[in-house]
Amino acid sequence: VVASSRARPPVATRAFSTRATAEDAIEGILAASTPSSVLGIAKNATGRDARDAFLSASRLVHPDVCADGRAGAAFAALVEAYDVFAPSDVKYDISQAEFQ
Repeated sequence: VVASSRARPPVATRAFSTRATAEDAIEGILAASTPSSVLGIAKNATGRDARDAFLSASRLVHPDVCADGRAGAAFAALVEAYDVFAPSDVKYDISQAEFQ
């Protein structure tokens, strides 16, 4: 395996790993003041970085999998922060949907 000569620098400021607890993730999300800090990524992060951070965090704090009463508020904050970073071509426009 040949390593790439253009390695991407890490952009995460807070990792949501499987070792993190839901309680720690919720506290960090609710205490954050900017969309990038909610997701735990750098301000210059790409949409893909935001997506990866969103998916990792949502696995911990989604109200369907977390019994903490603050999980709904934390998940809503994650969604709002992700909307700032997500590329517009990834967002689904319901007004353009065709129903049969």
